[in-house]
Amino acid sequence: MLDKRIYEALPYLYLVLGAVLVFSAQHPASLLLALAFFTQGARIWVHRSSYRRRQQRLVPKPTGVIPFWCYELLPFGYAGCGLVLLAYADSRWLQASAVLLLAAGAQLWWLRAIQRRVS
Repeated sequence: MLDKRIYEALPYLYLVLGAVLVFSAQHPASLLLALAFFTQGARIWVHRSSYRRRQQRLVPKPTGVIPFWCYELLPFGYAGCGLVLLAYADSRWLQASAVLLLAAGAQLWWLRAIQRRVS
């Protein structure tokens, strides 16, 4: 059994490790490993967040245009694309787009975390 501090920090450790590996990747295989760590961290965060919702059983799943799992992973997709663009883009326009994607991902992630604590 993992210590509670390690267990709670695990998704964040995976996300940070994936981000660090994106910037230090010298080989395409290491970039795949970085994306795997980032994706796994995102999945763990989403699973724990949805499990810990207070009114999970009372609120029906929303129906929308995109699948629910895609909606849940959207902030991490924005952040991941922003990280890859920031690490590998040569153009200033692409780097500016990367910063905007990172900001959008962080904002969505923060808003969802706040909303899930309230509801």
